Amino acid sequence: MGIVTCAVLAAGILASDSTPKPADLLAKMRKAYDGIEAAQFTVEVSHPFYNYQAPMTVSIRKPSFARVDIQMKGGAKIRTVSDGKQMALSDLTKPAAKSPMTELNQFGGMPVNLESICFLNAGRELSTEKGNNMEKSVLSVQEKSDLYILKETVTQPDRIIFYEVDKKTFLIMKTTEFRNKEAKPYSNTKLKNLNLKPKFGPGFFDFP
Repeated sequence: MGIVTCAVLAAGILASDSTPKPADLLAKMRKAYDGIEAAQFTVEVSHPFYNYQAPMTVSIRKPSFARVDIQMKGGAKIRTVSDGKQMALSDLTKPAAKSPMTELNQFGGMPVNLESICFLNAGRELSTEKGNNMEKSVLSVQEKSDLYILKETVTQPDRIIFYEVDKKTFLIMKTTEFRNKEAKPYSNTKLKNLNLKPKFGPGFFDFP
């Protein structure tokens, strides 16, 4: 990652004796996500392989239901739905074929990061225990006035990811990813319009 980019991203970030250790911050984040039974929010996406007309809308209901709605430039709509056992991706013009759901395809290959995944799988995603998502990550924490900045460094593949964690809720509000020591971010996603008491009507999580 470029020195200039690091300096810009780190502007205004402080480190103090009160800054939590990575393990302590992860524990608070897991507790926060575990206490949420349902959520609906939009995610602004900047990603080289995706071209959206509007932010993604992500809907979650525990224990394992997820739905992502996307409108592409040109007007096409895409929806993914998963129920913990099966998932389906459809352009809504015909019934979608279902496939077995795994940890890797729960969101149908959409560019969701921890700001979305943790609402269902915080115990796995925010853990350094053997077999979990951050087992081989190098983590550090700094802070701004209203955010903790959790930095994750991964060597295989070569990535550096910054998670902006709200100090009040301990939820991830933005994810910025750098790859292969490049100076510009590879992607970033920003969570907006968070509703922790959504009302999902009958059939909302039915397969398209």
